[in-house]
Amino acid sequence: RRHTRYPLVTGVQTCALPILASDGWPLCHHAIGGAQAVRLSGASTVAAVNTSGVLKDVGDPQARRSDDFYVTPAWQTVAMARYVNIPKLCSVYEPCVGDGAIVRAMQRVRPKLHWFTSDIVAREPFAPTFLADATMRDSWTWVCGQKGKPTLTITNPPFNQAFEILKHAHKWSIWGAVMLLRLSFLEPTDERGAWLAAHPPQQVIVLPRTDYRGSGSTDSVTSAWMYWTAHDTPVKRGGIHIVTKAERDAIIASLALSSEGGA
Repeated sequence: RRHTRYPLVTGVQTCALPILASDGWPLCHHAIGGAQAVRLSGASTVAAVNTSGVLKDVGDPQARRSDDFYVTPAWQTVAMARYVNIPKLCSVYEPCVGDGAIVRAMQRVRPKLHWFTSDIVAREPFAPTFLADATMRDSWTWVCGQKGKPTLTITNPPFNQAFEILKHAHKWSIWGAVMLLRLSFLEPTDERGAWLAAHPPQQVIVLPRTDYRGSGSTDSVTSAWMYWTAHDTPVKRGGIHIVTKAERDAIIASLALSSEGGA
């Protein structure tokens, strides 16, 4: 998902934050009633707004989606939870929550986690705790000021904004940040190389290639969960882990069975 720096968003019902004077502040108005318009200062969007003020994606499914939003399959989240050491009662922040797919999947396997969430827009059927731009330092200052620092940040960020989000998440999270990224994120580019050399991920969980668009084709490179830990954070199993197609299929089957059983 692409995070565009929307200085001020109005007409969205789900945000409970105060209106601040500066147009540069990354948070939103709290709206009353069913607004039908969204003002994006200096930005454009290819999204429709329904009568409750929630953004919906529209357009060609083959094209890049609005805000680079792609749903995280539940099996990918469950696979991550098998390898990452997540305390049973910890707080987790999801700053690019989208429609809540990661939270819903985690609630099935780690039901006692305490979540708080945000995104730049609200997407049905999920109502984020806050509307905030996770690329901006002030957003993290505000959200963590309201909820405290999370034990972990877990998210599937927009790839072209992932590095900024990662740096904030690594700084603000007590144990560290777990992010779903293309494997090519580890390429030592001019932008990321020095930081990655100083902060290599402690875990990389490589996934089978996935058709995120539902178009019958996959990305040119596969994706992986990458875990950047804070100092002295205990790691369940460090290093590189490979989720095979057989493991993926077994997870999908178990999720289907639990759904049929009412879980």
